Amino acid sequence: MRFTISEINQPLHCVSFDSSKYPDTRALSVGRSSGCVFSLKNLSWVSPQVGRTHFSLLRSGDSWVALASSENHQLLYEGKQVTRVELQQPGCKFQFGNCLFTLDALECPENKSSSNFLLQISEAGSSRMIPIPAEGSLSIGREGSDCNVMLQTRYCSRTHAIIRNQGEEVFLEDVSTNGTTIGNQLLKNANVRIKPGQVISIDSAKLQILVVNAPRKSFQMIHLLLILLVGAVGVLLAVHGQTDPEPKVTTTRGTQPLLPVKANRDNQLEEKLGSVYLRDFFEISGLDSIVINNMTELEFSKLLDDSAMWKHLHRQLQELENRKSRFLQITNEQWPLPEKASPGNNMMVPDFNVFEQGISSLLMFSLREPLLQQLAQLKNSWQDLQLLEEKLRQANRLFQQKNLEAFQKLRQELFPIEELEKTRKTWEKLLFAEKILMIDQQITLAEREFSSEMDSEIGTKIQGRLKIAGDFLKSLPDTPDKKLLSQKLQKLSTACQIFEQLQKYTFHRLEPMLIQEFDRIKNAALASALPTLEKLAVAKNNSCLQNFDYFVNSLEPQKSDLTWQEIERAGNILNSLRMLTANIAGSGQRKQEIDTALRNKIDSMQQELNKSLLTKQKTFLSSGRKNRDLLKEMLPLAEPKGRWHLWIEKQLQQEIRQ
Repeated sequence: MRFTISEINQPLHCVSFDSSKYPDTRALSVGRSSGCVFSLKNLSWVSPQVGRTHFSLLRSGDSWVALASSENHQLLYEGKQVTRVELQQPGCKFQFGNCLFTLDALECPENKSSSNFLLQISEAGSSRMIPIPAEGSLSIGREGSDCNVMLQTRYCSRTHAIIRNQGEEVFLEDVSTNGTTIGNQLLKNANVRIKPGQVISIDSAKLQILVVNAPRKSFQMIHLLLILLVGAVGVLLAVHGQTDPEPKVTTTRGTQPLLPVKANRDNQLEEKLGSVYLRDFFEISGLDSIVINNMTELEFSKLLDDSAMWKHLHRQLQELENRKSRFLQITNEQWPLPEKASPGNNMMVPDFNVFEQGISSLLMFSLREPLLQQLAQLKNSWQDLQLLEEKLRQANRLFQQKNLEAFQKLRQELFPIEELEKTRKTWEKLLFAEKILMIDQQITLAEREFSSEMDSEIGTKIQGRLKIAGDFLKSLPDTPDKKLLSQKLQKLSTACQIFEQLQKYTFHRLEPMLIQEFDRIKNAALASALPTLEKLAVAKNNSCLQNFDYFVNSLEPQKSDLTWQEIERAGNILNSLRMLTANIAGSGQRKQEIDTALRNKIDSMQQELNKSLLTKQKTFLSSGRKNRDLLKEMLPLAEPKGRWHLWIEKQLQQEIRQ
């Protein structure tokens, strides 16, 4: 095979290769790494988009196949990103990175024995494959040695190991200082058989033996993987509305009826594939019951022992399961389920015909049937989904309008919808919104009733509303709505307490402690900004000042039975008046006027008592200090511990001594 690699749109930048120099090689690597068979390392026009080992050329019968080394290193063939390109005739082209691959001539060596095994080498982030010569060997050593395979790893000996191809088996002989790890076992200066797929570790480098010349029956199993991949890709293309023709597969069975597989072989195949995929195995692979039953025990054992092939198959089946999950994800994204639907979102009706065509084209029974069942369920529930979205929009509008009655009626209509039973999230949101509306309604009614003419009966009714709102509020999670409603509820609860406390004050008594407590509650009522409480606080404050007025007017300094006790009580009431703050317009001036009038009355009363005491003192002295009853009359008129009180006590003691 001869081919040319050139820069896209730059025909002068090109390089040609000839595979005839590698007649016994089934896999030829291409990339920017120096370890590739066809290395592009020294070409300055090759962009970093080309991987270190971008793809490999594998000989397949009379043609070649280009196989990408990974999903990140894809090939662009006929406008599509692929991982495999069949090179069946000259002129075949595909792109990779900024390069164009062109097949110039197709020549296959005849009567040449090709290797059955490849050695895959992975190190320093790159991968390459080297054929193990038929009935030959490969030496492995560090970079700079004369070995066939040179590794860049630090702890590799000059000649570390030798791999020998003995027809149907491969052996590894360790000749190193540090040893070679196979799986989890360390091999040192020994020779061991290597099974395909086993990991060989030489320091950080990883090596694997791959089977490339598999028997026909096993090769048909590999075709199974390709068929499954094409089928899954067909579904994904159908989801996005593409109409590429679906691949058709024919089996070697023809119209022959299936014969029962021997029980022991059936069980062994189930162990390898799992019972879920056994029907697909016979449906697609071509290895039907006739072929399986006609296999000799040796052939069937070789089929079961081909670990690399089974491992590859299981990996691809796992990838198909992942593709199935991705397909379901795409379906759910285009079909919003109730928990994803929200008021105001428009749900587009999916094209069920495209979905059904894509799913029906799948050859795998285990993948096709579950998807068809789900599609049928989605078809049946579409009407409910449309109804659900419309009602959710309506619920959102009612919530914004705070229309609790209509919201509750709508919730009853939503209750029977099955989609709400499948997911509780949307239903819980509706219940949450209903509780918010109920709390808000009770608080709004309480605020409205506070604006009416308040009495004890209305106060009890308001407290009942606040208790209902508080019970609902406890069941809500912590949200900004709950915080706002809690603040309103607390404000109204405090207002109820202030209302009850203000109503208790009738001001029959004017003691300092009573006036101090009233003043504190009155100021809280004025700060609440509720008109009813402000009005009540003003009325109670005016009533209090009026009682002070009554008291001042009731005082008569010239009355005959005036005592010091009355002056003392008037002084205490004066202190009570001074504790009363003036936060009400006009009450400060009025308080000052009452304060002045009361002090004047107290001064007049003291003057009258002094006059009375002087008169009685003269009478006592003129009687020769013998009138004990007169002293007793003077005692209630004197200030306790004052000058007059001390004189009276002294006179009484002298009289006792005489």
